[in-house]
Amino acid sequence: MLQRDSIGLFGGWSGIHVGDDAILLETLRKLEEEIPEAKIQLFCSTPEITKNLVTNQQVEISPAFRCFTRDVTNHLLNASNSLERLYYRINWIFKSFDLLSECSQPIDKISATDDELIFFIKSLNRCKILIFSGGGYLNSHLRLSWLYPSLMLIEICRRLDIPVYLCGQTIGPLTSGKDKWLVKKVFCNVSLIGTREDKSIQLLKDLGINESYIIREKDAVWNLPEHELNENFQEITDKENHDLIGISIQSRGEREQQFDQQLVQSILDKFPQSSLMFFPHEPADVNYQTNILKEIEKTHNNLSKRIIIIPYDTLPNIHKALVKKCKVCIGTRFHFQLFALSTATPSISIFKRLKTLGIFRDYHIENLCFNPLECSEPVENTLDMLADVLQSCENYRDLLKNCIANDKLASHIVLQRAIERFHSLT
Repeated sequence: MLQRDSIGLFGGWSGIHVGDDAILLETLRKLEEEIPEAKIQLFCSTPEITKNLVTNQQVEISPAFRCFTRDVTNHLLNASNSLERLYYRINWIFKSFDLLSECSQPIDKISATDDELIFFIKSLNRCKILIFSGGGYLNSHLRLSWLYPSLMLIEICRRLDIPVYLCGQTIGPLTSGKDKWLVKKVFCNVSLIGTREDKSIQLLKDLGINESYIIREKDAVWNLPEHELNENFQEITDKENHDLIGISIQSRGEREQQFDQQLVQSILDKFPQSSLMFFPHEPADVNYQTNILKEIEKTHNNLSKRIIIIPYDTLPNIHKALVKKCKVCIGTRFHFQLFALSTATPSISIFKRLKTLGIFRDYHIENLCFNPLECSEPVENTLDMLADVLQSCENYRDLLKNCIANDKLASHIVLQRAIERFHSLT
């Protein structure tokens, strides 16, 4: 039997997404600060990439449970007709239940022959507790790729008597009765649930989850320390330009892409003294933003003198430091908004989502989180808002600083409880 001597850590990180990787780095920083001697079993979707982020020698990286359902999930999601979907749905169910059974067996009774699966099972069996670090992946939209595999992992932990703690989550939306039933059934066995916004708390209450097991807390990224900028980045941000505008946009649909292109072009035209710093959060963002800029370049000369694109694989700590250098930020990415608000940098969200609206509401700037396509004049209305924020930038900064100074919410509340539980089991 393996000795249970580790903290298990699972989340949405993959080494190719700035926001999720920021959560990982901050969670590891906190764990190393509190219990530097602790061994950590880090479960992730792309071990070969994530290992480049992690420097702590106490961390052992293992494939996440969802890695073993990924192939059949992709087949199901990409099925071209109803017969294929039926076949792969049945395949997915059998595969999932086989994995659930296999991973729940005592370590000396496993019959798996897949080396990676065996490694995962052994790594999980070494955990005294399992921490589900934050993210927005527990919802019906991602039911096959994230929600169901995550629920199965929690159920495996229940069978193995491993306490589970959920930190900084956005729960939902859950759009089917089946999803609600599954979440209720599985979450009743979780030690503690930390959520990032009030609506997640209400959803859990509506499901019948005991209120004493639910805690409102900040996203871990709020506490992520900024790194000092190197000479290249300093040169970019130290130019005599008081209108450095940070932008982070992602693919959301054809109408949204047309809007994004018109918006960026209009910002360049309306604010000729500004420079635009783009913050892609994953490889797809790079392609999306580059394609938009290529179209704009057809009508704008010397565009490169006013455009800066930050490499997506730049450390999240540097992303945050660069966001702080901007006068105003505008975009769609959630953690881009968190980088801004946590550094008292005024920001506008043009992607109104549950998790984004929650944080803007907390800081009394709910009016700056909206869906432009619901407006009569999407681009013009957004430009007017941006102009107002630029003009009142210092007032917004003061408001954010005041909110931060008086904020009663904290990060790492559930993580701290998990650490205490780990100590009690030692």
